[in-house]
Amino acid sequence: MVSLNIMNGALENIENYALARTWKRICARIFDIFIVSLIPGIITLSWYLINKTSVNNWISVLIMIIINFLIIIIYFLIIPWKFNGQTLGKKIFLIKLTNENNQAITFKSIFLREIFLVFIPVLLTMLAILITSLVLNANIANVDDKTSGGFWINVLVRVIFSFVFAWYLGIMITIKVDKKHQLFYDRKNHLYVINKYPIVNKSNFSRQEQNQEPIIHVHLGQDQPGKINQEELDNIQDLS
Repeated sequence: MVSLNIMNGALENIENYALARTWKRICARIFDIFIVSLIPGIITLSWYLINKTSVNNWISVLIMIIINFLIIIIYFLIIPWKFNGQTLGKKIFLIKLTNENNQAITFKSIFLREIFLVFIPVLLTMLAILITSLVLNANIANVDDKTSGGFWINVLVRVIFSFVFAWYLGIMITIKVDKKHQLFYDRKNHLYVINKYPIVNKSNFSRQEQNQEPIIHVHLGQDQPGKINQEELDNIQDLS
């Protein structure tokens, strides 16, 4: 880890930033998924209260799928593209997505990344919901597995949901064990999830302070009460 040199303006070097901890990334992603799921949930609930029978037909399900994808595109693609690699979850947990030069990432890089993180799992989930609605004309939670069609639909839904769970579990394990907490598409596109703020190395301040000319006050001269250098701070720390 290369330490930060504030005076020389090295803030843009990605080596001056610590990689985001795994728990921060997971919590930020869970928060983002919760936010993205909240809006369609409110719409569905409102729709159900207005007209209970129309919620289960395939047209309403297709409309909700389209709305879900629009929300996902806005939240997981456009927002981090426009706001320095941050979603609301990343902003709360003080992390961001960046490239190896710590510059703004391209829309293409974000899109290719979110294909694996969001679009494939969501597409499979939506497919299960749509098949249930088309074949049985029923909500996925109300499938009667006592019928022949209901049994196989139930099997299909469980297989899809199990795959999605295993998918995310594999992603979390890979992030944890990888040396730089990267997935394969992150390595290919040189993407990193880092802490928002750089690392400040105390030794750099000491060296910079030694190289600086003493500041002379217009009235007090060099005898300035309250001015404590880094060496004195270290001595105080040793006493505590």
